[in-house]
Formats: sequence, C-alpha cells, structure tokens
Amino acid sequence: MPPNNYARVAVFLPIRRAFDYLLPPVLRGRVVRGSICQIPFHGVQERGLVVDVLDEVDYEGEMSEIEGLVVEEPLDENLLQLGHWLAESTLTPLGQVFNRMVPSNLSVKPRRKKVYEISAPFEEVKEFIEERSSVAPKQVELLESLLSSDARLTGKRLRAEASSSRSPLDALVERGLVAGRDVPDFQSSGTELGLEVDSSLDGPTPAAPPDAFATLNVHGSFRRRLAAYEAFIDRISPSASVLVVTPSIPRAEEMADILDGRGYCPLPFHSGLTPGEASARWRMARAGEVRVFIGVVNSIYLPFMELGGIIVEGEGHRNYRLVDQDPKGDLVDVCLRRGEIEDVPVLVGDSAPSVGAYYDREVGDASDFIDSSVKDLVSSTDLLQDRAAGAIDGCGMSNRTIDLIGRSLEKNERVVLIGERTSSSSAMICRDCGEVIRCPECEVPLKFTSEGSYGLCPYCGYRQDLLNCPNCGGTNLGFIGPGLEKVERELDDLFPKYRVERFSSRGGDYDELSRLSWGLLSGDIDLLVGTWAIASYYLYGKVDLLCLLGSDLVLDWSSYRSTEFYFKRVIRGLDLTREGGTVVAETYHASNPSFEFLFSGDLDRLYRSELRSRKTLDYPPYVDLFELHSGGVNPDDGGNMIGRIKETVEELRGVKSVLGPVTSGNSPSTAGGEFKFLIKLEDRDSFFRDFNREMDSSDLEAVRLVPLHSRSAKRRDRDVAD
Repeated sequence: MPPNNYARVAVFLPIRRAFDYLLPPVLRGRVVRGSICQIPFHGVQERGLVVDVLDEVDYEGEMSEIEGLVVEEPLDENLLQLGHWLAESTLTPLGQVFNRMVPSNLSVKPRRKKVYEISAPFEEVKEFIEERSSVAPKQVELLESLLSSDARLTGKRLRAEASSSRSPLDALVERGLVAGRDVPDFQSSGTELGLEVDSSLDGPTPAAPPDAFATLNVHGSFRRRLAAYEAFIDRISPSASVLVVTPSIPRAEEMADILDGRGYCPLPFHSGLTPGEASARWRMARAGEVRVFIGVVNSIYLPFMELGGIIVEGEGHRNYRLVDQDPKGDLVDVCLRRGEIEDVPVLVGDSAPSVGAYYDREVGDASDFIDSSVKDLVSSTDLLQDRAAGAIDGCGMSNRTIDLIGRSLEKNERVVLIGERTSSSSAMICRDCGEVIRCPECEVPLKFTSEGSYGLCPYCGYRQDLLNCPNCGGTNLGFIGPGLEKVERELDDLFPKYRVERFSSRGGDYDELSRLSWGLLSGDIDLLVGTWAIASYYLYGKVDLLCLLGSDLVLDWSSYRSTEFYFKRVIRGLDLTREGGTVVAETYHASNPSFEFLFSGDLDRLYRSELRSRKTLDYPPYVDLFELHSGGVNPDDGGNMIGRIKETVEELRGVKSVLGPVTSGNSPSTAGGEFKFLIKLEDRDSFFRDFNREMDSSDLEAVRLVPLHSRSAKRRDRDVAD
C-alpha cells in the first residue's frame, strides 16, 4: 500500500488513549498531523484531532475509516505544542484539550464585504488632490473622505459621503490611488452609549515591544494601561494579530467598544457568542483577517495566521483561575506559555502587580513596558481604613461609612459600594479577640460549613471541631461578611430620597452593566451597589466615594494569596476613584502589618513582607504549586487508593512536599469520594518525567492536575541550578 494509510486520532472525549483509523483514498495526502476530522466512535459520529499519520499499524482486525475533514487546514505546530503541554501539565486527555480549542460548529463561514482604502503613497495622493481639484472634484472628494476616516469604508458609504456615483471611484481604482478588497463583515458589539475613556498619557511613550518572547508589565491607572495597550497594538498590528485577554465577557465587550472607538476594529471572542458567530470568528483568526481580538478564556486557543503579541488585562483577577473546566489551571500561565511557544511578547497589566509579577521584575524575568504608577494611585486618593466591628453581627456598614455616604450624596457625588460574594462556607472570627480561626500548620483560614460546627484546612486537611477560640478561649464566634441585599435595604432606609441600584447578576449581563454605568455617570443613579462585576472600565477614575464592604472575606480566604488578593482590590479601588476622591476599606484586621505598608503607600515593603512569608512557608513564587484532584474514588477501595497515590507522589523527584488529602467538599463523606492533594514542586520537569511512569494506570485515569502557579522556565532553571 502507498504511505500514510492510517491516522492516529485523539477523540474529543475524556479518553486518554488515541485510536487508529484507516484513511480512505480520497483523504490520503489531505489528512496530516493537526487535521480536525469526523470519525465513527462506538456507533456515534465524533470529532477528533490527528496526532500522527502512519504507514503501518499493529492492529490486524477490521478498522473504521475517517469520514471526513471538519476544516481543510490543520492546526499549526504551535497550537499542537500548546495542547500537548496542557495535557501533560493538567493530566487532561489530549482529545479533551483540543475539544476546548476548537468551536463546536465550524460550518459557518463569515460574511464578507468590499471596502476601499488609499493604496498610493501620501505624497502622490496629495499631488493628485492639488492638481485635479477643479477638473475631477468628485474623485478628490472621495480621496479626502478616505484620508479623513480612521476606518476602511464600503463603496456605498464612501459614495454617500462624497455624493458621488460609481464612475469616479472606479477611476481612482484604475489609477492605482485607491484599492478595494474583501474583508469579513461584522458589527461591533459596543454599547454606543457615548461613554469615553481617556487614554492620553503625559511623559515618555512606552518603548517598542521586542520581536521575541518577553514578559512585559504595565501597572497603575486604567488610563495608563490603556495607553500602553494602544502603543503595543500600534507597533504589532500592522503586520500581525494581537490578542487582548480580559477576565469576563462584560470587560471583553467594553474593551472592544473602547478600542473600536479608537479605530482598531477589534473583534470579541467569548462564550457568549452563538456557535455560528464563534465559528465565523475562529475562521477569521485563521485567515489573518482581524488584527485585534478581544477575548476571555477560550480566546487563547484561537488559530492565528500570525500572532504578534498578547495582552493580559487584570492579571490578578480570580476568573483567571480555571477550576470549572478542563484543562484546569491559571490562564495567565497559559498566555505566557503560548507567548513562549510563538516567540512573541506578552504584556501583563493590572492596577497593581501580583506578588509573582513583582518578584519576576525584581529578578529580571520581566520588565516594565512603561514606568509603574501604582504609588501615584495611592497618593492621589484619600484612602481610609475603618474597623467594621458591627458587620460581624450582620450589619452591612459601619457608622463611619454611612456618614461618608451621606456627605457624598448631599454633594451629588458618585458613590459606589463593592462587596464580596459569600458562599456556603466562610471564615470565622472571634468577637472577643478579633482573631480569625486558622490552620496551625499552613496559616490559612479554616473553611467552615454554614452550621459552623467544625472547620477544615483546604490544603492539609487539618480539622478543628469548634467550641471556643484557640487564641483566647472565648466562645463568642461569628461568620464574616455582610450580604449585599441587606446593604441595599439599609441604604434605602437611610437615604430614601436618593436612587439606589444593585447589580444582582453574577457578571454576565453586559446590557444591564452598561445601563448602570451610564446611569451613575449621567446622574440618573445616585448610589451603585454590587460585587466587583460592576467595576466597568468606563467608571475607572470617575467615582467620588468607593466603599469596600466585607473585604475581609478576601483577606480571610483559605488561600496563601489572600493578603495579595486584598491589597490588589484596595489598589483597584483607588484606580476606580477620581483624583482627590475617597476609598474607605472596612476591616477587622486594623493591626495587620501589611495595612501599615499599604495605607502609608510603602508598597515595596508590602511586597517584600509577603515574599518573606511565602519563602518561609514554601509557597510561590519559590515553588511550583499544583493540586491533584480525583475524579471519584470507589468507597470500598478509597483508603488504599488515596494512600497509594500520596506515597507515590511523595517519592517522585522534584517534589518538595505533599499536603493532604482533603475532600473536595467540606464534608469528609462527600459523595463520590472526591479528594485533592496540594503538591509543592522544586523541580517541575523532573516531576513530570517520572509522574506518568510511576503512577498506577488505574489511578492515573481517576486524577487531574490543577496548576495553581507555575514559575517561568527561566526561573525554574535558575532555581534548580541554585
């Protein structure tokens, strides 16, 4: 038989092994590594990705044939490399990874339209206008319309602007002054509310981004970040595509609206699109027809014809931790990995750097794209700290906060209250001594059930049956955090003549968020209440009074990053507030040393204090951190399996320590026997080389790895050498 008779296919299902299929004559030579195909699988038509083409296979029985190609062009080697890396680092089956990369329906092709643009050098066009203004006035008007427009114009719109017939336009095309070409026909999904964001920037412009992979930072006000993003796009987009990753659909739509208003013609890509829209935009990326994409999670998998750079906005956002889908992990790490593979720069921005980003800059693994202005944010706004003692008992706000709100409303100022979403479990605080109940080993707050009868450490599984406070022995204990519905009712009672609105969605209702933003800025709404989902880009730098309620829910999250999450929220609040405005942060932890650094503006001491703590406790950025999750354990064999997995993992090279197991839920009797370990790695490469070989195959089928924080390859190599 001629070569390439067979294809090895990773089926788009949660199955680890790949399957061999016969290539029919019509597909030989067309099916290659990276092809997306239709295959029969257990009597059902499925999709899969060809991981290899083969001359021979060992299987001697009857073999099914590949039925056809989903799209003619294969995924390129860079995306294949990214997919294999994700499969290895998360234990997600390869087919399941590529299923995440490829839209469910690729049958829809984008609509197209013909647009016109100047095709001759400016001096030649200028000379024509000067010499022909009297003898060819309509041609001159058409050229002037194109010169004054930031966007390419359709023939219909261009002729309408110049009140011209088709003949003058055809004459310009024939002269070579104007060219027409087919482009995708899509509408911007912007709000069209007339909202504006100033991106002007005093001082030197950002340096040109490098042509190779590098991690670049921009921190400070949103205005400053937006100016940096535009400079980054301006340098790259003439010859390659730029991807802008945002933490949510509303933020993606807002960013697309903002950049569209500046003439970039960006295209959003996110889960809110219909299958047909996702298919059409995926094809546009593949054809290189869109220079700027704005996306959320799955946008990082777009098959760009030529990717020139990646922007990650809001680096520290909790939505970037992917825990509800496969593959799991940290989206920022995935962006950096794709940047490495594609050898393109990655620009990471937020109001304030994460501890990891600060460390990378200090050791030279990242550099500032533009000088940081975080200290300017802290110094330009009045930052107040208030002890929210009453909120332990369910009161929404302190008296000081209520007084500040009243004064601002009387002056017709814009007031925003942001609280944290509560869940079925929360941190618990002692009302007598003010201490939060923590794990004695891991130093993270224990997670308590709604009944509060006991608390669990999410890292090592330590359990404490709660009768009294381990610090002072008191029994006066309570949960932290006011509910926003209660806050809204209090505000209605306290300020009945003012209009109060609360955003109650979980952040996916873009139209409602746009309405509320417009209402606050136009004066139709006096006071806006919600979670951080209400922090529209259009509000940044325009709020007079911002009250952070229940922020100790963040400080007391059961995470080694809780302090970082807290102070990043406070600084993001400063970014939302206008220069000279006020941010009030309610807290139970007024004596926490970190607050002294934050409220005094000594941010370097704040970051260094946090780094010292993490180094002592072996947390990132000094180790790689992974969770190992089960997919369900047989109750009869659960104890043996758990012990076997932990013993195996502890013996692998590169493992510094293993904490746990703990159950994935709060109860030790969680249905399905789901559990997780926390793994600290000092040599990640050695760990992965040994992991698949040493794990029992049946155990391997039941687990997933969740990367919580991965050091850069450069840093890992340096740390291992040290």
